[in-house]
Amino acid sequence: MRPRSSVFPVLALWLLGSMLPAAAWARRINGPDEVRSDVTDTFLRMRILAAVLDSESAEARPFPGPTPGLVPATVLRDEIEPSHRKYLGSARDAWGHPLLYWSDGRSFMLLSVGSDGEPEFDYSAEIPFASIPRRFTGVDPTSDLIVVDGIAWRGPASQTDLLARAMADLRSLGTAVESYAIDNNVYPGPVAPIAPVETIETDLSPVYIRAMPKIDPWTDAYLYWSDATGYAIVSLGSDGIPDDDYAAWGREEFQAFHPGATAVPGRDIVFVDGAFVQWPLIPGGP
Repeated sequence: MRPRSSVFPVLALWLLGSMLPAAAWARRINGPDEVRSDVTDTFLRMRILAAVLDSESAEARPFPGPTPGLVPATVLRDEIEPSHRKYLGSARDAWGHPLLYWSDGRSFMLLSVGSDGEPEFDYSAEIPFASIPRRFTGVDPTSDLIVVDGIAWRGPASQTDLLARAMADLRSLGTAVESYAIDNNVYPGPVAPIAPVETIETDLSPVYIRAMPKIDPWTDAYLYWSDATGYAIVSLGSDGIPDDDYAAWGREEFQAFHPGATAVPGRDIVFVDGAFVQWPLIPGGP
C-alpha cells in the first residue's frame, strides 16, 4: 500500500466547523428545539470516516468491498491506510451501537441506526439506500443517520451539504437523460413548459437510473424542460423561488443562460445540455 500524506487533523476540524451551521438549519426546519449533541457527534464520526474513504479512493483504489450487505464498519480497520485507522475510532455511534458499512466497490454507505438501535428502514436491497428518502433527521435521536459516497443522505447537514447533494442529483439526472438520448437519438420529451422531473420517470427508470431523485434537499421538485433536441434541469435552491420565469422559456432562453458560479444564497441551480450553467460557489463545484 502506497504511503499517503495525512490531512485529516485539519480535515476533522473543517468537518466540525461545517457541522455548526447544521444546528441553525435544523432549527429552521424543525423549530426551536436544540439539536442534540449525540446526533451531531455521531454524524461527525461518520463524516470523518467518509472523508478517509473518499481520500483513499482518490488514489485510484476502489472502496473496500463488495460487502455481503451491511457489515460492521470495523472491517475497515484492515482495509484503510494504517495512519488513518485512528479516525475509525471505535467504529461505534454515540449510543454505543456499531456503525455499519456497505459497498459494491464503486459506492459506499455508512449507517447509524440511532439511539434505539433499531433500523428505521429495510436495507436488504441490492443498493441499500436506493429507496430510502433523503432528508434531515432534525432532533430525533432514533432516526437512522446515513452517509452515501461522502454526501449526507439522512442526518444533520450544512447548507454546503445540501447544495452538493442537489448538484449531485442534477448530474445523475443529466447522465440518465444523456444515456437515454444515446439509445433513442432524442432527449426524453418534449416537456414544455417546464414541469417536475417525474414527468419523464417512466423514460428513465429503471433502465437509465435506478434511484431517480425527484425532490431537492429543500423538498421542492426538480424541474425538467426539453424540446427533444436540448434539455434543462433546475433546482429552485434553498428559497424554493424560481429566479426566472422558466415556464415561458424555450431552447433559446436556456442556451443563452450562462451566469456561472454564484455565492448568492437561494439562487437556482441550472443544468443545461450536459453542463451546469448556474451553480453554487462551493468546494467541489464544476
